[in-house]
Amino acid sequence: MYFHPPTFEPGPVATAIGLALIACLIAQPLVFRPLFRAARRSAPADGSSPLVRLYRATVWWYLGEMFVGMVFVGTASAVTPADIGLSLPAFHGFADRPGLLAVVLCGAAFLALRLFPMALQAWVLWRYTGWTLRGEAQAGLPRATVALLPEDAAERRAAVLSSLTWLLGWTVSVHWVVIPLLASGFGLSAWNTFVTVCLLTLWGASNAGWRGAATTAFVGATATGWYLFVFVGSLLTPLLVWGLYVAVLLAALPYRGPDAAPEPVPDEPVMTWRLDDGDATPKART
Repeated sequence: MYFHPPTFEPGPVATAIGLALIACLIAQPLVFRPLFRAARRSAPADGSSPLVRLYRATVWWYLGEMFVGMVFVGTASAVTPADIGLSLPAFHGFADRPGLLAVVLCGAAFLALRLFPMALQAWVLWRYTGWTLRGEAQAGLPRATVALLPEDAAERRAAVLSSLTWLLGWTVSVHWVVIPLLASGFGLSAWNTFVTVCLLTLWGASNAGWRGAATTAFVGATATGWYLFVFVGSLLTPLLVWGLYVAVLLAALPYRGPDAAPEPVPDEPVMTWRLDDGDATPKART
């Protein structure tokens, strides 16, 4: 048995609102692309932070998504708490779906292989750098990636607030609007709904680059797949998956340091490391 809200009826008003929200989700990367480009350029002469402007804009956008999602639910013709995931998860097992079991195990393995290196990177950043990239570590990252790293505590706070509001806004948009509307309003199968949500996730993260977008899409596929097919019909499932990923990602988010590290003191061991995507390996050199 797959998740399908049996009592949800959107009605014409809620359907129009849901379609408008889906259009906003599609337009979102295009709307924020100029702000991402400005953040990747050098800081303006007036001293204002383009990163803070970007994160503030995203916060208001995600709050708007949550508001529209609540209006969608409020204007639906018939809705129960279970239709929008406000229930305890129900485990449906894999007795008649061995292929789904393989997919779930692959998703769990991907999360583990992704989160463990990020947690290790966070520990290395805290232990050896105070969360500030310098010298070789920063030079080994793409310039566009370094430009989006926070430079001070204000930019880091803005990044945390933006991530938290994104988590809530995305959860409401997908699990209160997109999935019920597509499954009940338009009669799409659970698998077609799953593919649609995965494509929306991939497109929504496109401003982070192809590697970041692919990683986000895999995490989104795991969260949505478990919600639809495994631990069915509870927001606890996607909130746990996304919350864990966002928490580890923020913990591994370093500060942007100066372009070049100072010269080391002669005869004193210096700790260097390489920070690739999800990999942090400290190495001592003299």
